[in-house]
Amino acid sequence: MKSLDHAYRYAAPSVLDGPTLRLASSGNEASAAPFLRARVLAPRLVALGLRTVSDVVRSRHHIPAAMLARILLEADPVLTWGGDTLRVEGFSSCCGVYARLDLDPHALDVAEASPGTTNVDFGEAMRDALARVRDGDTMTLAVGQAGVALTHAAGPASESVVERRVALPRRWMRGFLEVQSVLPRMERRMVLGRTDAVRFLRALPRPRRTSEAIGLDLRGARPRVVAAGRPDVLRLAGPARLRAFDALAPMARELTVYEDPRTGASTWVLALAAGRLSLTSSPETWRGFSGEGQALSALATEPPPLARAQAALSWQSELTPEGLAAATGLELEDARRALVWLGTRGVVGYDVTAGSWFHRVLPFDLETATRWIEEEQPRLRAARELHAAGAVRWRVRGETVDAEVTTDVVHRVQLGPDDERCTCPWYAKHRGERGPCKHVLAVQLAVPGDAR
Repeated sequence: MKSLDHAYRYAAPSVLDGPTLRLASSGNEASAAPFLRARVLAPRLVALGLRTVSDVVRSRHHIPAAMLARILLEADPVLTWGGDTLRVEGFSSCCGVYARLDLDPHALDVAEASPGTTNVDFGEAMRDALARVRDGDTMTLAVGQAGVALTHAAGPASESVVERRVALPRRWMRGFLEVQSVLPRMERRMVLGRTDAVRFLRALPRPRRTSEAIGLDLRGARPRVVAAGRPDVLRLAGPARLRAFDALAPMARELTVYEDPRTGASTWVLALAAGRLSLTSSPETWRGFSGEGQALSALATEPPPLARAQAALSWQSELTPEGLAAATGLELEDARRALVWLGTRGVVGYDVTAGSWFHRVLPFDLETATRWIEEEQPRLRAARELHAAGAVRWRVRGETVDAEVTTDVVHRVQLGPDDERCTCPWYAKHRGERGPCKHVLAVQLAVPGDAR
């Protein structure tokens, strides 16, 4: 499996040490001071939420079993404190489910805090201890580059200093970046109250095959399970992927369902007393977000003025194009494109509930990751070759770009304000669900931004 090397040094393994559970994370030993120290006001809920994200990271819905052990060693959730929200993000081993736990300000009694991101080792000792946390416990959380400490009253443990080097899977990181191209397109389809949400989740079918899909008719007061091929229904492939909600479902206040109309991906947000747990599922269990290609258009188009946009980032929990434009003097469209670009590079993430972006820094070298993301996209490489060979001819008609891309045959491409079309077999088969074809990308490379 191709990977990007990243050295992780852990001050200690994740172990339970008397009343303190120490969760090892990567970081510089000089950065030992925590960037968040807080008392957890809902211990049981937070513990279940952390364990649920860990469960998703360890799950697989379409991946060869022989690859699983190595992937589990390389998949550590990411924690970010941005000033008023603690976010814990992770991907399933197959890259088909993106999970995020957002803990709101009223979930924590914060003693001291400064913004930061860290990558945490969710080891067996930590998972076992989280399972024992109850609401009667006094629990404090300290998050920093050198480690995370979760304090509560539980049994004996030991300490040791360990160092391990892991190679982060490129597929895992590419999925992390790709999903940010899907989330902003999500449209809200249904909101279920607590009783209906619990009833729905408990009644979800359990197909024998993990790849089997069901249809959900969301037009009534409650969702109805129907044939997956029917029009105007939400198609949910692998309903078992929503079983990650089981532990927290009894604590739910409501369940909100979102769908991306272009790809069929869906996001399910479980609202809790102290935050939210969201699961974003790919259109098919065998389709990991890492291979969707939704970020290709952003990579192929002319870069927006990123320097000013990046200079305005200061760990905000809510970033909008309007706010970024006001803070930087950028045109609104340039601010919107800048956020999309930053999302494909891991610098910002998208919150479907708030309808805005948030600043965080993923634990890998941005320049190196950006280079190999572009290099390993075969459609993008082919598009650059077509553009360099002068294979693209184009003209602007109003808000539309009409183009011809000549290979062994001539393909006609049309770029509109909201979509693009091509006469090639790739477009005929996928119609934008798997990202643009190489001919559309070649036209996007050829046409200057101010011409569209």
